[in-house]
Amino acid sequence: MLKNFAVFLLLASLCGSAAASGHGKEESDQPPVSNISYYELAPEIVTNCASPGNRICYVRLKVQIMVDNPADVELIQYNSPVLRDIVITTVYSKDINTIASPNGQENIIAECKSRMDAFFQEREGRRLIREVLFTNFIFQ
Repeated sequence: MLKNFAVFLLLASLCGSAAASGHGKEESDQPPVSNISYYELAPEIVTNCASPGNRICYVRLKVQIMVDNPADVELIQYNSPVLRDIVITTVYSKDINTIASPNGQENIIAECKSRMDAFFQEREGRRLIREVLFTNFIFQ
């Protein structure tokens, strides 16, 4: 009986020292899981843009909206007609020279995001959108 008790104490002390040294702990090499979610405004957007003279110009783009909280995707989806309108009216108001400029796409994205942020700030009392991404941007 005394032998069994001594063995038990020895095993207990070994297990305790292994746990204290970190051997009993499972470590993960995986990066933390991100909650970022995306919503695509589908179908892609095709709209005219302003041009000098009688030239007809158009822009075709695909838009992805990035949010930090996956639960916000439902709000983005519900309000997608308004968000599409924001993109269309923003692009439509630009002339082809502005769109074709080196920072044209970035400026349009920044303006779309700013207008979407203002919409959700007014509607929901907070900003939902982390980024607006143009995954396809063709102009002619």
